[in-house]
Amino acid sequence: MTPRASGERPPADPGRPGGYPPPQETHWPTIVAVLVAGVAAACQVGKVAAALPQLRAELGLDLVTAGWLVSLLGVVGASLGMVIGGVADRFGPRRVMLTGLGLLALGSIGGAFAGGPNSLLAWRLVEGVGFIAVVVVAPVMMFRVAGPRHNRLIFGVWGTYMAMGLALILFGAVPILAAWGWRGLWLTNGVLAAGLVPLVALASRPRAAALRPAPVSGSPLAGFGVVLSRPGPVLLAVCFASYTINFFALMGFLPTFLVDSLGYEPARALPLVALIALGNAAGALLTSWLLQRGIAAWVLIVLGSGLM
Repeated sequence: MTPRASGERPPADPGRPGGYPPPQETHWPTIVAVLVAGVAAACQVGKVAAALPQLRAELGLDLVTAGWLVSLLGVVGASLGMVIGGVADRFGPRRVMLTGLGLLALGSIGGAFAGGPNSLLAWRLVEGVGFIAVVVVAPVMMFRVAGPRHNRLIFGVWGTYMAMGLALILFGAVPILAAWGWRGLWLTNGVLAAGLVPLVALASRPRAAALRPAPVSGSPLAGFGVVLSRPGPVLLAVCFASYTINFFALMGFLPTFLVDSLGYEPARALPLVALIALGNAAGALLTSWLLQRGIAAWVLIVLGSGLM
């Protein structure tokens, strides 16, 4: 009986993340469900940008507090990203993904009932842990269920998650903010994240064996030391940090700038920012196509950095 038929863990392959051999065929239900989860996580980033004028008016947020509200997810990611990766190795990416979606739902629903800036920041911190849990393990889950011929395509598609989430929430926020205010926007996002827990669980269940904990040895601290001692991961982290600083500085405050400084109505400002976010998705898909055509990744990183 094969490992897949018996439900046992497949033989380890040290050459792949997670130690598992590549599947023969891509399991598209898992790919789609994980991508939707990433888009929902990105919605938690964009909702603050969309609602910031209302938040400042109702809760009396100054720009410093507003900046923390926008950037807190990134701060949590920088602080806990490697820790979440170690947890995923120990408990499996599927469990961490489902837990992360639950924390996103809890933080967003709790934040809807916040009475002031401090409580809103506290619930935002909960969202931050959920956000980084989802986005750290999502590509791992995709890689483990993707056939070799789809690897580059799938990672290119995954690269669109942030842009699609921002565009979705910025387009969708206009009627929600008009009808129910920022608290309604928080509740809507919380319900969305909660609904994705059973969806991702069911979609990934047929490949649960490949999404179990990785065969690891030694302490997580030793693993962190190995990663940090290699120039490749550190250089990639610096590149991504540079991109993130530029992207979120623009997207986090552009709606507020358009409304407060240029006098745009929110119904006009938010769709404009959403269109800018979709440009990011187009870049990710173009990069995927170029990788498939054999263009070196370092060339694309240098080109993208120069364009920014």
